[in-house]
Amino acid sequence: MNKALVSLVILTFNEEANIRWCLESTQELSDEIFIVDSFSTDRTLDIAAEYPVRIYQNPWTTYAGQRQWALANLPFSYEWLLFLDADERLTPMIIQEVSRVLGEQQKNPTKCGYYVPRDFYFLGKHLRWGYCRNGLPELRLSHRHHLRIGKRAGHEIYMVEGPIGQLKERLIHEDHKPLSAWIDRHNHYAVANADYIVRLRQGKADPIEGLNRESSDYYLYVKELFRRKVWNRLPIGFRPTIRFVLSYFFCLGFLDGLSGFLYIFLHEYWFQWLIDANYLELRRKLNK
Repeated sequence: MNKALVSLVILTFNEEANIRWCLESTQELSDEIFIVDSFSTDRTLDIAAEYPVRIYQNPWTTYAGQRQWALANLPFSYEWLLFLDADERLTPMIIQEVSRVLGEQQKNPTKCGYYVPRDFYFLGKHLRWGYCRNGLPELRLSHRHHLRIGKRAGHEIYMVEGPIGQLKERLIHEDHKPLSAWIDRHNHYAVANADYIVRLRQGKADPIEGLNRESSDYYLYVKELFRRKVWNRLPIGFRPTIRFVLSYFFCLGFLDGLSGFLYIFLHEYWFQWLIDANYLELRRKLNK
């Protein structure tokens, strides 16, 4: 099978536990794979050098900042881009689908981007319910001239101007790092989210540039509007309780067993309480 005319972009920082899984899975899709590394201190780059990839380094800012830098500075040969995280990997089925849809776009361009669903694994178990029930689709495959990357609380928001489709096949998200790394990462996320909520309630949070009601991705616009106007303005403690109840009971998260319970407890309850606790701390510091 001929390789697809798509450039892959993978962000890394100390990803020696994941990067080989990721790169092994991409070799049949494209001959242009970029790694944007934030000066890893482990064996990430040594492992990456075993594969036909092009390595660039840029100091870490945020996920959004790194992807914006990649979009502005990498010498892409192709018009279509696929963004992957180092803890994600492709399957033969999704490689075939991406190759097929991009081949169709070469002949008859009708889409400017595609949502890519993901199979999510936690503690070695594939989670099929709760927060992960719909495949956690993100707009990862896009025509680079129609793509913009916004920022909210350090996270990236993919925005595509033009018609958007969705792939049927899923890539796999499975982090091989220890649980302690997951906890550390979400500690950082909680601080960033708490700071965002403080600035939002002070009227200082910047709007997401380029996101408006005229966007073709109207669902994303409504979702972010709800997040800013309603969700992040709820009283302390409401968000953790609502998210846990919705994910575990209404979205049948209990069907994923102990691993599902632990993920929902940590991500939908503990993490949301951590955001609220950091928000209280920041607000008290500002009041003083």
